[in-house]
Amino acid sequence: MTHFQKKISDEYPVLVVFLDLIMLGLFADFYEKYQIKEERERKEETERRNQEIAEKFFVQDGVATDTKTGLMWLRFSYGQRWENGNIIGDPEKINWHYAMKIPEEFNQKVGCGGFTDWRIPNIDELKTLIDKVKGEKGNYIDADIFPNTNIWFWSSSPDAGGSSSAWYVDFSNGFSSNNYKLNSGFVRLVRG
Repeated sequence: MTHFQKKISDEYPVLVVFLDLIMLGLFADFYEKYQIKEERERKEETERRNQEIAEKFFVQDGVATDTKTGLMWLRFSYGQRWENGNIIGDPEKINWHYAMKIPEEFNQKVGCGGFTDWRIPNIDELKTLIDKVKGEKGNYIDADIFPNTNIWFWSSSPDAGGSSSAWYVDFSNGFSSNNYKLNSGFVRLVRG
């Protein structure tokens, strides 16, 4: 506290209290306006995001249709199921050879959305799910559309350079690469 501030404080204590109250009131008013602004911005961001989602995907229960490619994606991974708007169960991590058998098994047992022609996506199709905007938050897939997504997913595309490898997408970093077919990854089915 400066000498001048101390002198004012000593000589005019009521004035100091009054000024403090004014400052407190101004701060409270500022804080309230700030909170209202923050709330409005959050609401606008949610509305913008919902519009963006509506433009990219048409979502109906456990299926998301990409409006640009026309591909229909399961919103859950193999080993899980969609029930009453939620993903139930844990995804199964499987090798590529077993992954290639999954569509037949899935289509015979349950299918989804009234369809029984689900398949493993090729690498180009799977890469369409990479969302660079969402990647700024550390997960390169839209978690609003594809909740509980694991790290990397097999494609049906074998590696042209070797029969022991196939392509996958890693949604933790937004890259695609190849991996040994005997390693385990996750599967998301597509149709279209």
